[in-house]
Amino acid sequence: MLEMSNLISSSDTQTLKLRSEHDGVVLTGRVFNEKYHNQLELHCSDIKLKQQIRSQSQLKPGIKLIVMLEGCIAMQSSRMQHRLDSQQSGVLLVSSTENEPFKRAMLELGSQQQVVLHVPPEWFEEGGYTSLPSFKKTAQFCQQHLAYYQWRASKYLQSMCKMLFQDWTLQDHMQKLHREFLALELLHYGLEPLSGKTFIDPRAEQRVARLIELLHSGEADHYSLSEMASAVGSNATTLQKQFQEKMGLSIFDYLRRYKLENARLQLQQGLSVTEAALIAGYKSPANFTTAFKRLFGALPKNVRVHK
Repeated sequence: MLEMSNLISSSDTQTLKLRSEHDGVVLTGRVFNEKYHNQLELHCSDIKLKQQIRSQSQLKPGIKLIVMLEGCIAMQSSRMQHRLDSQQSGVLLVSSTENEPFKRAMLELGSQQQVVLHVPPEWFEEGGYTSLPSFKKTAQFCQQHLAYYQWRASKYLQSMCKMLFQDWTLQDHMQKLHREFLALELLHYGLEPLSGKTFIDPRAEQRVARLIELLHSGEADHYSLSEMASAVGSNATTLQKQFQEKMGLSIFDYLRRYKLENARLQLQQGLSVTEAALIAGYKSPANFTTAFKRLFGALPKNVRVHK
């Protein structure tokens, strides 16, 4: 296992390459960091690991939400020890009232995909949350050094984080606004264990997760709402309500957005506007262009990467 201090790095906010003096490239990929209102900070990393690596870092005061989408890491200090595995307990919410040095080990070779959200101590007060009676349990958690919750990422949480990876390549104000929206949604989800209640029952969450799988696979492209409900063992009214509560969008609005985001990704890989329109389900490139600009604030031709 290599020590990070033995590596020579060449990196910016988009690309990362770490080399060993004797073993060549041991890590490649992309990283992304962005700050929003009141210093809310988002970090995303999507890397390929060829050797296990150890490094040192520290928890800053505030709370940190870590989601492992792929791979496995171990975190250890004199007062804490956590293992985050995407196949097991892939989500960690931890509070720190002071700087806490810790050691980190990347354990699994291959893909490592991670989303981290840091919320500084003053964020809740500056946002007016601390004056609300319901904030009491969250406040108690924030005031405990190294208090934590750990659980497995749901399909819904994974889907939301995947949207961040699709969105980070476009640097304009509309995309940044969308990333901040996703970061706040991620924070909302991460704080649910502190509320002492479940916002959606487990069976309903399973139905929503199953429907998302159907929507992403294309299997439900031509389903009516009733057919979607039947496919996941629900009825149309209940499913629409539960989906709206969990995703913040109606089922068909979510599907439309997902297809447009997939089309944008294909445009960035060189696909023509006409082909991207078909992927998004639009027979007319003009209608596709209108919908695309409404969502992303840019024309498809301006997003397309020419090869």
